[in-house]
Amino acid sequence: MGQIWNSGIRLPEQGPLGPVLASINQLLIFAPILLVLVLRRQPWTSAWLPRARLSARLLVGLVLASLAVTTYSLLRKGSDEPWALLGRIWRYGNVDEMVQVFLEDLTIAILFVRLIAAIEKRWAAVVVACLFAAGHVPVMISQGLAWIELVGLLRDAGLGVAAILVLQRSRDVVWFWCIHYCLDMLQFERISHMGTG
Repeated sequence: MGQIWNSGIRLPEQGPLGPVLASINQLLIFAPILLVLVLRRQPWTSAWLPRARLSARLLVGLVLASLAVTTYSLLRKGSDEPWALLGRIWRYGNVDEMVQVFLEDLTIAILFVRLIAAIEKRWAAVVVACLFAAGHVPVMISQGLAWIELVGLLRDAGLGVAAILVLQRSRDVVWFWCIHYCLDMLQFERISHMGTG
């Protein structure tokens, strides 16, 4: 995955349709893993994407994400108000990031569900979390990887294991996607208005 992007095969992401075109690029990046379900004619529930009560699950996710952003706002010295942060997070210009995070969560579910058929649940969570963290290495290398950033990947893998085990109990990525997306976006200065240093 991601080799299409690295090869320069992508739609231009400029102009008013830029975020939509960038979202299509994300779909192309993740297409190989999504095709597993399509080609094997497996249900979307095997990717923790059930249809039932979608609006309620999305609402729960949005409430939990808002609480997470509020907690960040209250605990991070110098942070803007939660509603300002949420306004910068949930906007049209970020549609491609919304799609990317959703597809990441879906990919994790697809891999984990298939891996636990072969190995024990805890080890499957570790393997999938490490694969997810390692998937960021090519981009980090292309941007000039610093060794300290590898430590961050280990932290991310640990968080990934915890998240996967929680998700495994709910078997639903929709509510989690809202939280994951909001917290991911807070790392960007354009959203948090906080320096990275």
